[in-house]
Amino acid sequence: MILLFLLLPVISLLLAALGIAILRQARRGIGYPWMISSLTALFALGMILFLRFRMPIDLPVAQWNTFGNPDTIPIFRLDAISWPYALSMAALLVSVIFTDAARLQKDATPLTWIFSLATAGLGLLAVMAASPLTLILTWTAIDLAEVAAVFDVRGTRQSNQPIVLAFAVRVSGTLLVWLALLLARSWNIDFSFDPIPQQLSIFMLLAVGLRLGVLPINLSFTREVYSWRGLGNMLRMLSPASGLVILGRMPVDAVPAPWKSLLLFLAALGAVYGAALWLGENPRLNARPYWVLSLAALAILCVIRGNPASSVIWGTSLILTGSVLFLYSAQSRAIWWIPFLGILILTGLPFTPTALGWLGLIQPQFDFNSFLSVLAISLLAWGYLRRMLAPQEELYTMERWVHTIYPLGLVTLLLAQVVIEISDWRVAFIPGAWWVSVPVGVFGVAITALFFRRQQKITVAAERTLEAERIRWMGVASQRLGAFLATIFQLDWAYRLLAWSYEGLRAIIQLLTTILEGQGGILWVLVMLALLLSLLKTNVSVP
Repeated sequence: MILLFLLLPVISLLLAALGIAILRQARRGIGYPWMISSLTALFALGMILFLRFRMPIDLPVAQWNTFGNPDTIPIFRLDAISWPYALSMAALLVSVIFTDAARLQKDATPLTWIFSLATAGLGLLAVMAASPLTLILTWTAIDLAEVAAVFDVRGTRQSNQPIVLAFAVRVSGTLLVWLALLLARSWNIDFSFDPIPQQLSIFMLLAVGLRLGVLPINLSFTREVYSWRGLGNMLRMLSPASGLVILGRMPVDAVPAPWKSLLLFLAALGAVYGAALWLGENPRLNARPYWVLSLAALAILCVIRGNPASSVIWGTSLILTGSVLFLYSAQSRAIWWIPFLGILILTGLPFTPTALGWLGLIQPQFDFNSFLSVLAISLLAWGYLRRMLAPQEELYTMERWVHTIYPLGLVTLLLAQVVIEISDWRVAFIPGAWWVSVPVGVFGVAITALFFRRQQKITVAAERTLEAERIRWMGVASQRLGAFLATIFQLDWAYRLLAWSYEGLRAIIQLLTTILEGQGGILWVLVMLALLLSLLKTNVSVP
């Protein structure tokens, strides 16, 4: 019976999406679809909370063992690693639907709730993948769904090269999982996820790094392609969640010693690079990929340093803390504290949900890569604050019931992080690395005070346009600092060099093909053969 409960949230989400699709065809308005979406999302969240007390739960798909090997059986598992991500996806769905109440006149329609419910169902299956074949199947399904959604948004008027590049990079990560599976067969290794074998962990880490854009650093979508807040945020968080959950299943010695220094530097560089772009980019939705890149790099840093448990902290913060800001589309003085708590959680102050995450970034020693991690989190907090204080719609202009539902959707994300922390009482409410997190938190509070003072001055000087422009120096400074750091850590030159090398090699091959296929092709072959023999003779004759 408990195995049925494991799939009950997914089944309920898919059935609700089907029911709303039928209501949409019957043109019954948006009231009933919103109510069905809300109740189903709350039911799924409640089921995930209930299953916390029944873990671990394994659900193998029977009669699938085609190749006669256990690692080819699709297995779904809810345990201490997958449960935080499952709760994050369920809480995100509740938040998306609740905050859509403030966007009913814009991008919130029954069609977006249909896709949001289906996306959440796919996300729950993806984070519960507990075998190589299950992971490959869910990653492939996510890639196909996201590519289809992006093509639908972009249409045919824009260049499809970034989409194809992103798809190719993610497929490369999936192929690395296939390679690890084949190597496990040849080495006679049991390829289970409890935890991942040390011999195969480097392949899995590189696979996750490719899918998240961290190892190597790549941003295939240079601009955010999703124009919606609710459904767009669900789609953007789906792929990272399916990859980050694998990091928590890595062994402590996941990275061989010869690779550790290089991968540490690349991951720390990715964190700072993403944070710098996050700080410099102005529209918050355009900056969403940079948030994902930077937080994913921090999670990978924890694994490389031998603390995979801390990666779960930064992975869930990527989804939950980031979504608080991305769904914050209507502002009010009565709810400003909600995104501000998101900043405090991000800085990892003592006894906050992310305090444990610092231990994975600065231990066993504080080195240059640790400094880069501190810099990345500081830049992330600064950029978070800039977007929190950016002008938004006023909540008081909306209907009265929205004044309650909308903040409740945002608070759900923060409460989910607290629940994830207290779910493991052994590490709940610890001070963490207070000597690092407190200065970063003080920096965030100081910047907040300066920004609020700046906002008040601009309000007072609203009619004096010239003076108001002069005191906007903090916003301009943060944009220029972000652009400067992004230029320093930009790796586009490397990708341009690879593209130039590829084009040069293609031109050489094309030239040789043209020469050899011409009338003098045989003569050129004989000349090159004679040259090769003369070189071999010269090497042999040297004493």
